[in-house]
Amino acid sequence: MTDILESLVLEINTLKKQNNVISKKLSVAIEGLEVLLSDGNINGIPQKTLEEIKSFDKDLPQEDKSSN
Repeated sequence: MTDILESLVLEINTLKKQNNVISKKLSVAIEGLEVLLSDGNINGIPQKTLEEIKSFDKDLPQEDKSSN
């Protein structure tokens, strides 16, 4: 039983690290799209992409930003 719990803890920690990296990458992408949008809306692509990314926010549970 202890081996299973240790394995789960390791997997949770790995997933948490991966989630943090993905979150940082997405943050950079969103900031880039916001800059593109403010510099010139090329065929509406930056705006549409940004809106699509932000549309997934409603699917996420609310989390405490200070815990990241």
